Amino acid sequence: MLSSTGILVTPSKIQDVTKLAPLTTVAEVRSLLGFTNFLQDHVPHYAAIAQPIQDLILKVQGKKKASILEFWTPLCQQAFDSLKASLLQNTVLRFPDPTQPFTLYTDASKHHMAAVLLQDNALISYFSKAFAKTQCKWAAFTKEAYAVYAAILFYKVFITGCKVKLMCDHKPLEGFLQATTKNDMVNHWSINIQEYDISFEWVETSKNLSNCLTQLVDPQLFTPLTVEQVDDPEDVTVAAIQTTEPALIKLSTEDIRHLQRTNAYCKRIFTSFDTDPRTR
Repeated sequence: MLSSTGILVTPSKIQDVTKLAPLTTVAEVRSLLGFTNFLQDHVPHYAAIAQPIQDLILKVQGKKKASILEFWTPLCQQAFDSLKASLLQNTVLRFPDPTQPFTLYTDASKHHMAAVLLQDNALISYFSKAFAKTQCKWAAFTKEAYAVYAAILFYKVFITGCKVKLMCDHKPLEGFLQATTKNDMVNHWSINIQEYDISFEWVETSKNLSNCLTQLVDPQLFTPLTVEQVDDPEDVTVAAIQTTEPALIKLSTEDIRHLQRTNAYCKRIFTSFDTDPRTR
């Protein structure tokens, strides 16, 4: 809905959000994702929040008689609640002014990328995206470069013909904008965005507005243990789990154990404990 201050979600849609009941069918899950995907410009870290529900669709795909409740985990419920809370905030997106410069923050993590477009410190739009399986194997620099490339293409309608200050916490990206890297794929992305007036400015990680958008779990929740400290192998917390933003999602012990049992890396660790005489 358009207002004098900017773009916001219509009141009728907000009422629909307040009435959202727990999901029980595949059709309801698809309907929720379609509804929230349409409004993702208003939702920070949308891709990261919605990921557990996206994964749920893949689990029940091809299983006609499958019940959503069989696959509904605490992470899915937290994702559902977080999406509702974000939409109920009804963030106002300011109208862009083509005569003024923009500020673009980008960041990438192991599984997601995110961006925030601002103008005069006012929010224009959020953007986030999950990496494909093959993209998750890219080096950190390639992911960071792709985050910039994808964000610029996403916002090209707004930023074409305008000055854009790119704010990132990854210093090597300055070479990416100059197409002077040793990665041909990255250089190709750089050449494709040369038409835009972009200046790079490094920013500390703590001040990168998009950094928190790619993170999910408070790192303080995870304390790595040595083999000598382990009484029960299922109580081991694996530091390899991607750390993310504090207070976004709080995980219980049951949630962590569920993630451990479904993670291929963790399974190998538990198997080694079971077969290692020192842990018996």
